[in-house]
Amino acid sequence: MTLASTITFSAAPERRCLRGILVAVLAAGCTVAHPQPDPGGAIARSLEFADAVAFRSEGGPIDARAGPADALSVASALRRGVETSPELQAALARVRAAQADAELAALLPNPILSIVLRFPEGGGSPDVEAGLAADLLAILQRPRRASAAGNRLEAEVANALSTALDVVAGIEQRYSEVQALEALVVVLEQRLTVLDRLREVAQARLDFGQGTRHDVTALDAERMLLGVELDLRRRELRVARFALSRAIGEPSGSATWTLDPWSPFEPIPATEQAWIDAALEHRPELLAIEWELRAREDEEALAGGRALDGASAGVEAERDGEWSLGPSISTPLPLFDTGQARRERARALTSEQRHRLTQARRGVVEDVRSALETFVGAQESLERIVDDLIPLQERRRAEIAEAFQLGLVDATALLFADQALQQSQARRIDVSRAVTSAHIRLQRSVGGPSVLRSVLTWTPQQP
Repeated sequence: MTLASTITFSAAPERRCLRGILVAVLAAGCTVAHPQPDPGGAIARSLEFADAVAFRSEGGPIDARAGPADALSVASALRRGVETSPELQAALARVRAAQADAELAALLPNPILSIVLRFPEGGGSPDVEAGLAADLLAILQRPRRASAAGNRLEAEVANALSTALDVVAGIEQRYSEVQALEALVVVLEQRLTVLDRLREVAQARLDFGQGTRHDVTALDAERMLLGVELDLRRRELRVARFALSRAIGEPSGSATWTLDPWSPFEPIPATEQAWIDAALEHRPELLAIEWELRAREDEEALAGGRALDGASAGVEAERDGEWSLGPSISTPLPLFDTGQARRERARALTSEQRHRLTQARRGVVEDVRSALETFVGAQESLERIVDDLIPLQERRRAEIAEAFQLGLVDATALLFADQALQQSQARRIDVSRAVTSAHIRLQRSVGGPSVLRSVLTWTPQQP
């Protein structure tokens, strides 16, 4: 739909009338504002970083600038991983693109100027006509279009935050895997040392004629089996360090840092409903769908006017002996395309987004409940292993070791006791890793570290 006016050299009142009409039409779409989000600041607040995450237009090197090679804390790994993440930078680039779309939607359409010269056949001065046209429908629909583009910009900001949370969860998961494998390697090395001492005792007893060759052979076989498992775990540890090194932007790094020791988590004080409410309010995936729903509602409101595309209204002036000035209107007749199909399509897309929001909310509730249940259950299992099972196995092994020294039992009984203790210690490591994974999942399901901290400090209001 265009606003067209053909302007010739007219009298002053005619020019004032034309200017008044043009100004009135243009003013219909002048007051439009578009959002100015700060995705880097939003990510920093969610991750509890001191500084905002900066956007870089150029791709980074394969290996980002390396940090200290001797130690890598969890906080340092998270900061370096987020700053060097190409996935997050790509998400921030999409925010920039959406911001450009929002700025474009808030602009007035460019007017079109046309100049016509007509030369009389018999000679004489040429007739000069000037025309100025603008898209009237674009002007009138500009606020709604800008609103839709602004809502999609907010959705991209939420998607960028979701990407940042995924990056953080991935780094934390890899960090915990390295911690668990290092602890398991230590357990296996300690057991190998114990087997070496047992083998020396068994050999000494055999030399004095008090033992059997079977005890020495059994210990040698067990030591060989344990050595193979230790080699496998060391290789797994090295590969896990490579994965962590890539996650922090240094895939070619030495990956020889010393990590923080695993530390237990505090019990969960809040109720299940508090976690669910926090997730439904702060989860970025839900926010992105909600912003997209608002954008589709804007598009649904715009769909009805598309049947008038190509219409024009304005003022025309011409000289045929004398000047004449008057309004002109041309519009398509909606006999076949009434815009109903466009409205139905836009309404269906809006309904689709509403159903997607319901689906996502249900999924978030499930994520929170399952993560919370897994975390609480793993915490309870870990406490039982640490407080009851391992002390019991250590006492049992000490009793059998004393009996072995006195020659009351053979090496097989001691091996069984040692194996049971090792299995209990390995189980402690596995459950510790499960606790960490559940904590990472719970943190991700509610919307990030800052939301997690707010729920942990939440206290129910007294009636």
